[in-house]
Amino acid sequence: MKRILLLVSLFSLVVVAFLGCHKDPIEFGNVGVLNLSLQRGYKTNNKAALESFDARVTIYYSTEDTISYNCRFTDIDGDGRYINDPKELDCIYVRREVGFWVGVQAVIQGDTVTGMTDPTNLLYLSEENPLLDVNIVLVAGYPRIVVSTSTEVVGEDILIFGEVLEGGEMLEEYGFAIRRGQLGDDEKRLWASRVLTERDMENLYSYGDYQFFDAEILETGTNMFGCALEMMDFDSVEYSVAAIAWLREGVDSLMAFVHSPVVSMTISGGAIIEEEPSYSQPTGYKDGYGYVDLGLPSGLLWAYSNVGANTPEGYGDYFAWGETEAKEIYVLTTYRYFNESGLTKYCNVESYGQDGYTDTLTTLESTDDAATVNWGSSWRMPIQDEMQELIDNCDTIWTEQNGVSGLLFIGPNGNSVFLPSASRRLDSGLAGGAGGYYWSSSLNTEVEPSSAWSLYFRSGSCRMNNGDRSYGLTVRAVCQSQN
Repeated sequence: MKRILLLVSLFSLVVVAFLGCHKDPIEFGNVGVLNLSLQRGYKTNNKAALESFDARVTIYYSTEDTISYNCRFTDIDGDGRYINDPKELDCIYVRREVGFWVGVQAVIQGDTVTGMTDPTNLLYLSEENPLLDVNIVLVAGYPRIVVSTSTEVVGEDILIFGEVLEGGEMLEEYGFAIRRGQLGDDEKRLWASRVLTERDMENLYSYGDYQFFDAEILETGTNMFGCALEMMDFDSVEYSVAAIAWLREGVDSLMAFVHSPVVSMTISGGAIIEEEPSYSQPTGYKDGYGYVDLGLPSGLLWAYSNVGANTPEGYGDYFAWGETEAKEIYVLTTYRYFNESGLTKYCNVESYGQDGYTDTLTTLESTDDAATVNWGSSWRMPIQDEMQELIDNCDTIWTEQNGVSGLLFIGPNGNSVFLPSASRRLDSGLAGGAGGYYWSSSLNTEVEPSSAWSLYFRSGSCRMNNGDRSYGLTVRAVCQSQN
């Protein structure tokens, strides 16, 4: 009995010690633990062995949130790799099923060192994998620059400024990258990279209307740089601004840039430009893909982009109904559930089935659902009634987003999603003009079983439509609210 009481007491002390040192992980929702190891990727001037050091670990979520930890790292076996000190119970909690990357900053023997995971490959945890081991190589003395959120007006110009915090000897030219509005999720992944190549800079144009401006070192100090913007080119709205600088030596013979964190700031000019209606940013994520809560009566959540696309303007992949991969030719003879004798699945009329085949399936099974197969079990294609709910409860505006025409669906709560007018694929080409065609998962039992329900729209029209199952249509996925 005494032994049992002793064990219970020890367990209680451990729990109290653990909870007393850390925030309650419940605050962060569905969380897992990140096991982080740090490796020094440089030679220090101080040759003395270093057993431990403190570092600032920041988790950058794809949902714009950040959480930082002050952790002690220890080199237990002297191999130059440092891990969270088990004696200090340094646990780093991260949200499961939400993309994130990790940044570290520390001062080791007088040198400021930083490191970051590869943000182009976002990390994820799940219920099946609640632990994740990540190794980061720390680099000393790397150039760091920042944007000043203050501006000055001189005559008809707006002056913006940047500052070099360290590593200025590695830089030779400076500038600013500016775009109107907030960054999209893929842009955040790209900007989180420590170094951008010239190709990366070109790719930024695909995410929006970026403007690039050359900057000059200010006479008042070699660590400050700035540039003048014509006031009439900017209105009093929010802009995303990053300072950029050219490295004297590129990466793998490519021209390379370092950059500041992207900041949001208001640049007040003389002309107010009327804003085009635009889609909402994701209100949440499931399996790494964003959704938007439109405030629909059913609570259904609609995906931020098409299956196979990275942005709302992207067309994504085209699928025949019940197929889960894109292909080159969309005709009846290449359709998965048809052979020369007739339909082989999702058929309720004998005269259409192979040798009189019929079944009672009127909704795609998960193995035949392009959204589920490509995005995970949280996602699926909408049924006919759910597409009708979208039509009945949303205001629609035919608009152009970043040069792409389509229909904006504005929900009862003011949030919106944009469906591009991606047409459809028949044989090896596009057919259907400037319309949008989106599959539901519902067989059209009102006509022949070779058809399924789809959403069709063009300028001035939006309705449910009868579609040939062998045609290639785009897919906008849905998921259920956790509530």
